[in-house]
Amino acid sequence: MKTTLAKKIPFVVSIILLESAKEEAEENHGYILMPNRADPRVRRAKLGHAVLIVGYNDQTEHFLVRNSWGSDWVRTHRKPVSFRIISDLF
Repeated sequence: MKTTLAKKIPFVVSIILLESAKEEAEENHGYILMPNRADPRVRRAKLGHAVLIVGYNDQTEHFLVRNSWGSDWVRTHRKPVSFRIISDLF
């Protein structure tokens, strides 16, 4: 995935986000955290949320995503998402 991004090729993935994700990200300085798999809301989730992966930060171990929630969400359109959330997809 990082190799693709290093070539300036973004890609789309679908991640499971709980309804509380927006509020939790606002409380965590914009970071979208890894949901706890033991949380029954995760097991009940039927649909994912599509995001465009546009970059990464090895120091914080996060991918940067473009989101469709609008410009009023937290500070910018780019949000850091844990490597673990994305790597669990593959």
